[in-house]
Amino acid sequence: MENITGKIYRSASGQDRKAYLVESLYESLPFIYIAIIVFIIGIVFGFHHEETIKPFVGEIFDFADSHLIGRGIFLSILFIFLKNYIAAILCIFLGFAFGIIPLISSFINGAVVGGLAAVLIRSEQAVKLFLLIPHGLFELPAFFIACGTGIWFGSYLLRKNRDETFENRRIRATLLSVLIIPLFFLAAIIEAGLFKILN
Repeated sequence: MENITGKIYRSASGQDRKAYLVESLYESLPFIYIAIIVFIIGIVFGFHHEETIKPFVGEIFDFADSHLIGRGIFLSILFIFLKNYIAAILCIFLGFAFGIIPLISSFINGAVVGGLAAVLIRSEQAVKLFLLIPHGLFELPAFFIACGTGIWFGSYLLRKNRDETFENRRIRATLLSVLIIPLFFLAAIIEAGLFKILN
């Protein structure tokens, strides 16, 4: 892909922008797979270290309750969306430091899911795991794209195309950060709806 600057990108046609987005996503795919693998490792760790993870799970639920209970559905959706999207943005752009932050984020989030699964299974509430599936169908792909993009961003020094500039990589990471907005928004709608139904 040719190098692009912000000025060139802004003047590009819609078709060219789509081409930049598709190729950037394709290039980041191996790193998205890495994020998924690390997430799965985190799940296994969390499941087998339930007592270590349980306090974090409790804090997450307490945080959600304190910010969602008593709020209208619109504010709940907005809060969930902003919380998740800001975290994703941080994963992407803090990934410039060799992808360390998104790797840690992938592991920690996986560990929380694994710990939560262990807690629910041991308390004979495994059926509640199915409540995670609806919004997870949108949130997890967005999360993996964010973490994978962050790792890809941080791999700039290992780039195959030595002519690619850091600015070029940053712009393409920004494009991918926009791609995940609809996924996080749909996930927020579902999560807020489930929270209202269950509470």
